[in-house]
Amino acid sequence: MWATTAAASTCPLRTAPRSTACAARCAASCSWSAGRPQLVTDQLGAIDSLVASWLPGSEGAGVADTLFGDVPFTGRLPISWPATAAQLPVNVGDAVYEPAYAYGWGLRTDSQRARLERAAAGPTARPGGSARGARRRRVVGEAIAPGAEARAVRLLVAASALLDGTGDQKLVEAGLVVSVVRDLAQAAVVAGGPGLVAASSSLTADAEHELMAGRAGASASLLAQVAGVGLIESTTTLRLSHGRAVFGEPATALVRVSAPRVRRRARSRSRRTA
Repeated sequence: MWATTAAASTCPLRTAPRSTACAARCAASCSWSAGRPQLVTDQLGAIDSLVASWLPGSEGAGVADTLFGDVPFTGRLPISWPATAAQLPVNVGDAVYEPAYAYGWGLRTDSQRARLERAAAGPTARPGGSARGARRRRVVGEAIAPGAEARAVRLLVAASALLDGTGDQKLVEAGLVVSVVRDLAQAAVVAGGPGLVAASSSLTADAEHELMAGRAGASASLLAQVAGVGLIESTTTLRLSHGRAVFGEPATALVRVSAPRVRRRARSRSRRTA
């Protein structure tokens, strides 16, 4: 089940005579049942959210469970949702990639904290496991703790990198951690504005590909870029050649930008001959 938010406006259902009472209390959600994406760009201003239930067949109860909040939305688009008929076909890697919703886009309604706690308690990070799993458990725990959003994102990117791999359980846990960074990236795309990075749709789509390929760290890094979070913390200091600068007289200023050193561990490989 896939869902996304849309700009809130006047919904045709709200203006109908029978919907007067609902208009004051209810949000308008459009549930779309079809086997492929439809052009909905001209309708987004009239609804609060769009739900793609695809072709549920006899399992319509699954649609109702999410709409009424019994089960959270967690789905992501397995395709690129076109914005106009003129851009069809639209695929990741196009010279101009500007779909209505990028590959991998999807609104999640479950708690971010619950996702991270589940990832931290997963089989690959349980006590008694590998040192890598223990480190991930610690990093995720620090990200959950109250603090600045940018620092939390950097910690989540570090935790995602510790989940690189294609094992089934690892992909599940990596998806939980990366999903929190995806939430922030999608929020930045929806907000738009001059601060949004260029080609944000391509970056979020590439992030989905990296995640599916088992490169969770690279996926989270791309999403952090869209969210506007730099992954390297730096400190800038300014020093003048004189303790006091006099207006109109020349002075020399020294600007120093420092960042934490990244330690690289060299791995030695031994070759075994038959």
